[in-house]
Amino acid sequence: MRRTGRYARRTFFLVLVGGMLVAALGFAAGGIALGPPSPRETKPGAPAQREFLASVSEELHHVLLLEKLLEKSPRESEAGLFELSRRADAVGYLANLELARRYREAGQDPWAFYHRALSLHDSAPVRRELASWLEEAGRQAEAREHYLLLLPDEKALQALLRLEQDLPALAEELLKRELWTEAARVLEPLLEGPEGPRLERPYLRALVGMQRYGEALPRLERYWRENPADLEMGWWYARCLEVAGRREAAFVVYGRLGAKGSYRRGVILEQWGRLPEAAIAFSSAPEADGRWRGARLWEQLGRPDKALPLYVALGREPGRLQDDAAFRAYVLLSRKGDPLAEDFLTYLTTHPAWMDRLGKEPRWVEEAALGAAIPAFLKRAEAYRQSGRGELAQLELRIGVRLASLPEKLALGEWYLEEGHYFAGVGLGIEVLGEHPCARAYRVAYPRPFAEPVLKAAADYGLDPRLLWAVMREESHFRPGAVSRAGARGLMQIMPGTGEYIARQKGVAFEVDDLFDPETNIRFGAFYLASMLKSFRGDLDRALAAYNAGPGNAGRWSRSPLGQDPHGFPTAVTFAETREYITKVRNSYLAYLWLYGESDSRP
Repeated sequence: MRRTGRYARRTFFLVLVGGMLVAALGFAAGGIALGPPSPRETKPGAPAQREFLASVSEELHHVLLLEKLLEKSPRESEAGLFELSRRADAVGYLANLELARRYREAGQDPWAFYHRALSLHDSAPVRRELASWLEEAGRQAEAREHYLLLLPDEKALQALLRLEQDLPALAEELLKRELWTEAARVLEPLLEGPEGPRLERPYLRALVGMQRYGEALPRLERYWRENPADLEMGWWYARCLEVAGRREAAFVVYGRLGAKGSYRRGVILEQWGRLPEAAIAFSSAPEADGRWRGARLWEQLGRPDKALPLYVALGREPGRLQDDAAFRAYVLLSRKGDPLAEDFLTYLTTHPAWMDRLGKEPRWVEEAALGAAIPAFLKRAEAYRQSGRGELAQLELRIGVRLASLPEKLALGEWYLEEGHYFAGVGLGIEVLGEHPCARAYRVAYPRPFAEPVLKAAADYGLDPRLLWAVMREESHFRPGAVSRAGARGLMQIMPGTGEYIARQKGVAFEVDDLFDPETNIRFGAFYLASMLKSFRGDLDRALAAYNAGPGNAGRWSRSPLGQDPHGFPTAVTFAETREYITKVRNSYLAYLWLYGESDSRP
């Protein structure tokens, strides 16, 4: 039996704040939250902010009003809820949600209130409620759009299957969203019907998306034989052949695809040791990665004349490889005395790591000071937290940061750092830097947490503490509990096996979970980084490559022809992740030196 009256309304509010919101709060990566700060850290304190947040009782006024309204009958409380629903904060969100549910229960149109609530905070449970109501109201096209936004939720998929008249169109929507498994489920029952031949292609795309290459191969072979002009599916046919170990057959198919197959042809030729042919194939690839590999291979073969045009083109092409290619273009052009080198040097001026490798000073982009206006929503969130409404505080922050101005985001970032929530603070600092680079934003984006263990480890192992902060920032963004897909753990992302090795070297007891302890992780990371620097004679790029990819790979890259070139090591690194990593850490290290001075190590 459904409870009615004041008890039901009060229960609704408690359940709403205490339960449903929990699943919807916080950044996807674990950012905005008001849990405990990072362990073993003494917060520095900020008197102005402390004073501002000290008196917060008045901020409870609207939430207390909302609680009272929820205890009253709909007739008594409707006007008050309407007034609260205009607020762009957590109270406004909850008021809109309450009105939406009341209207729905009364058989009235709740769309405007659901829409307002979702504009403040996009919650999957609330969107599901709206989609369900739209379906009940016969507004199927609108319901479909909301259910699509909820995918890959199983209930949303079932609703779409129930609503959809054109199942092939639904499958196409799923494929656009790269929901391969769901698309295959929709298509499989249709393959034996009259539309089966037309649906073979989207079904094949779903199979390869799910990496079911063995199942896809015979179907792709038949499809390619009947549709030789379909280059995309021809590429997937060749890829399935390659995965199945039939490289020769795959090579032939890639050859029939023209430029589309050039990159994979280059890969196979390189595996066969036919390096000049591989360089030619890579050089004609439409993918930037292919042309980069071609340029690097030409250099390895002693043909910088063939590499240079590729570097020049890539250095002018916005993308992930632009700065790498611009650096190499500058190096090769300078050796020829070509004045075009200055164009690439101008581009590199604002890329600190590359300028540092050239022995030149970078230009730091810094705009006028940006005042940090402490946002009102931060005061409300603090009031909610102090009054035991933790989930409501998180909702307030989530809504507030979404609507905040840059000065407010900067102030919130500083507050997060003060509270020990470094990941959230750094994220906001990075966001502000992207729009308005200023000194305060740089300091929020590049903080110096865990100062005591960092300074001690740096002193013990002869390291610059700013280098430890730079590595920590890029490895984990200062999250002690971070775990990578490969299993690396903690602030400096130590692999369990590496942790065991370090413990043996230091003669200390060790358990894998010790890597989540900040002090242990920092000491182990500092020990390992110092040993890599020693192994590679103080060369920072090589030591960082060894830290990331292992000393064996770093040694192999160092011994390659490019690796022995005075400015060639970053280009010699064949792992894209490692190549990006060494530049990111070097950039961060230089930022710390620039911000805090050569001799200023202590926060």
